[in-house]
Amino acid sequence: MRLIASAARASLHPAAEAVARLSNEIAEVEEVNEIPGKGVVARVEGHLVVLGSRSLVEEHAGGLPPGNPCEGPVVYAAVDGAYVASFCLEEELDPGAERVVETLKNMGLRVVVASGDSSSSVRMIAERLGIDYYGGLRPHEKKRLVENLRREGPVLVAGDGVNDIPMLAASDVGVAMARIALVARSADAVSTRGAPGPARPAPRIQDLSGLPLHWACSRHAAKAGSNCGGLSGRHLPPPQC
Repeated sequence: MRLIASAARASLHPAAEAVARLSNEIAEVEEVNEIPGKGVVARVEGHLVVLGSRSLVEEHAGGLPPGNPCEGPVVYAAVDGAYVASFCLEEELDPGAERVVETLKNMGLRVVVASGDSSSSVRMIAERLGIDYYGGLRPHEKKRLVENLRREGPVLVAGDGVNDIPMLAASDVGVAMARIALVARSADAVSTRGAPGPARPAPRIQDLSGLPLHWACSRHAAKAGSNCGGLSGRHLPPPQC
């Protein structure tokens, strides 16, 4: 577990952060290769550690159990060419997420979540929030989604990981929801506080015609209730803020 957790600490993906917390022991990471949309391959104290999607681990190891061992997201791990573990991740919404999304929807905004995780796990979050969702997307597919949305109007994207960099770059306005330099460089703005706080008075927006028609966000930003959403049309009445 020490080797796996150390490799996870070298990754920028939120799921890897959860795995990293499973061990307080630290091993030396000699090499690391983050593969967008798949996971991380690292050399840790001379051992080859692979952590991420099923397909990535299958490229480096055999003997993975058939089917999905988890109801929600799963992270697979292999060490020195042998499958060693599956980590089932259970997600929970930030207490303020539903309130934030509801506020956005009451303003006439549309929220879209795009994720590389399985459609079934993304659907659980999206249905609770009452938002549109796209699951199982690779980074280039997220970019294509944003490009398709831009055909209807400008798009704002909120993302929090390296897998969101292509869609941040493809958007009209990109907001990085994490202080990760690589992600922030692809964004127009950085939010250092992704989770919602207490409700605050917001200025009344009288003219929405110049704002983005669609806002898209990564799954982790959505479940934290970050400010991600979008307008469903150009001509909407002023929101009652």
